[in-house]
Amino acid sequence: MLDRLLINLDGQKQEAQTTPAKPAPQTTQATPAKPAPQTTQATPAKPRPQTTQATPAKPRPQTTQPAKPEVTPAPGRCEDTARDCAMYASYCFTQPYSRTVQRRCKKTCNVCDCQDTDANCASRVNSCDSEDVRTKCQLTCGHCEACSDGANNCAPLSYLCNHATFGSVMKARCKKTCNFC
Repeated sequence: MLDRLLINLDGQKQEAQTTPAKPAPQTTQATPAKPAPQTTQATPAKPRPQTTQATPAKPRPQTTQPAKPEVTPAPGRCEDTARDCAMYASYCFTQPYSRTVQRRCKKTCNVCDCQDTDANCASRVNSCDSEDVRTKCQLTCGHCEACSDGANNCAPLSYLCNHATFGSVMKARCKKTCNFC
């Protein structure tokens, strides 16, 4: 096909040289070729549900509140560790409930200064009938007393709290004012 006849300016036919002429631009785009099947971009038969694993969703709040764990307050802190101490205040000094209520509701029962003086009170809880255990493990055994004054004139008499003669009376009648509890 390279051998074509060319028309000279004189009108004579000449044979073209066998040097290839510049190819004319092909117009094969007019009839599109069949596209090759795509393997990675194939149209899925069913759309897949989208997931949001890239960004974790915030946890939904629970509809029921879990039970509040009992918190042991630091020594010297006067606080209730149960949520419903006001409801159980009448049991602060009622056996057999006082042991549990006083331990969990120290502030409500007004037994903040009540404490165990023996480090092994938890293991001796079944021996609370013993005078020794009851004395050393007042909080564990539920034998704390409410810290209150039994007399109505303790404040003006507070100067007698540590008096040699009247100290014992003040200790019995004015525990709170004299800080004896």
